[in-house]
Amino acid sequence: MSTVEERITIDRPVDDVYRLLSHEETDWLQTFLRLAAHKGEKAGADLRARLKPGLRVTHADGPRTIEVTLGRPTVLVEGNAIEIPIRLQTNGYRCVFPELEGRLLLSRSKGESSSLSLLGAYREPEPVTGGIDDSLVSQHAAQTTVRDLLANLCVAMESESSRNTLVDGSS
Repeated sequence: MSTVEERITIDRPVDDVYRLLSHEETDWLQTFLRLAAHKGEKAGADLRARLKPGLRVTHADGPRTIEVTLGRPTVLVEGNAIEIPIRLQTNGYRCVFPELEGRLLLSRSKGESSSLSLLGAYREPEPVTGGIDDSLVSQHAAQTTVRDLLANLCVAMESESSRNTLVDGSS
């Protein structure tokens, strides 16, 4: 298992971010993960093309699927952080992890901002060449996917429309 860690600051109070992330319905998250996985896959494929010029890699078999599962939130460190278990599963990608088990850590940042981190361990996709490039491509794709997922969440949470209706029924 390999690991990945990214952090982002969101210009929203912790309570708003928590309310959105603790909502039991996760379909809305799948859209953000799908966008992030696409970007991660492209970043991984671009890196592989630079590392192994001329190598032809076929698309993975089957349709591309995404699944997001959030666990029960837990308050940590005397109320200074909230931990939310997260599991991401993908299928049909050559560069992006098929599975990531991790945790979202939510805490106060400066002023009314929140800090959101995603730390996780992921299973690398099936090797393409059997060389070190497989691990490098997998790590680059994982970092890009997680970074883009957090960036997408940040944009959504900071947008004016999300201030009015975070998720139907989450208030």
